[in-house]
Amino acid sequence: MPRKNIFIGFFLSLLNGCAGPISGWIIIKCMFAMVMFDPKADTKNEELKAMNIDPIYYNADEMKVELRIWLIAMSLVAFISGILKFFT
Repeated sequence: MPRKNIFIGFFLSLLNGCAGPISGWIIIKCMFAMVMFDPKADTKNEELKAMNIDPIYYNADEMKVELRIWLIAMSLVAFISGILKFFT
């Protein structure tokens, strides 16, 4: 029985250790969404399309959606990390 508990504790600690890098990646995604925001995104994206370049700028609505997705993901990672910390 102690071996099983040690293995389970080790496995949960490994999972919890992955939460930091995952959260860091999510924070970087949020920062990119904020950096790529531009009030004149629609006109700039049209100019990029005219030059055969993919549009990269976010208008306000796109930025809100992007941030909402990544902030919910970060909250879920924090919640799961808290649950794993409780059991280890």
